[in-house]
Amino acid sequence: RLSTIRRCDRVAYLDGGRIRHIGSFDETAAAIPEFARAVSLAGLSSAEAAPTTPDALRATEPPIQ
Repeated sequence: RLSTIRRCDRVAYLDGGRIRHIGSFDETAAAIPEFARAVSLAGLSSAEAAPTTPDALRATEPPIQ
């Protein structure tokens, strides 16, 4: 899911089994039109703020039952 990799420090974009780009989510969206299109179709903004601290990440996850 793009919403999950939005939180990653680095994204590796593979094309035909080869690494085409490695960078942050925003860098990848800016460099790879296909990735930017997928981000757009998923309803995410490449510039959208994503929680990055452990406390912020826990606040966005549903409680384990």
